[in-house]
Amino acid sequence: KKRGNKDQPFKLISEEEVKAETEGGKYKRLNLEYGKLLKNPNSDFNLIEKYRKELSKIENNWVNRNLKGIKLEKEGKIDKAIKLYEKNIEEEFDGSHPYTRLAIIYSKKGLLDDEIRVLKKAVWLFENVVYKERDNRSQKLDKFKKRLEKANKKRL
Repeated sequence: KKRGNKDQPFKLISEEEVKAETEGGKYKRLNLEYGKLLKNPNSDFNLIEKYRKELSKIENNWVNRNLKGIKLEKEGKIDKAIKLYEKNIEEEFDGSHPYTRLAIIYSKKGLLDDEIRVLKKAVWLFENVVYKERDNRSQKLDKFKKRLEKANKKRL
């Protein structure tokens, strides 16, 4: 843009947009680009490796939040565990753990609206985000749908 290239075929991302991007959003963007790189036989290996490492770093953050949440639950620090699990579902972590734990915690606390919100998000995620060929995808999706149905019946 500084050089006057107004007709650039790509969109420059502002620093504000990069700072505002969540790990979940970044993961989706990087994963799409990584997939394109893998399909192109002329892709630079170093760039592929850079994307793989960045994706792995985000995945590790999600897993570490879940592990810390488990530890906090065992210590009786449920509210701190909730914050970690909520952060993972906000970023659309595609594993079932934070959704399952939050649904159980909210159910035990009698927070039906929060339980339903989490279960709806889990159903949406397993229908729209989780890799279709993943082994346990349909089992997890069915589990969340049944649990959501049960929670909705409680509401009535």
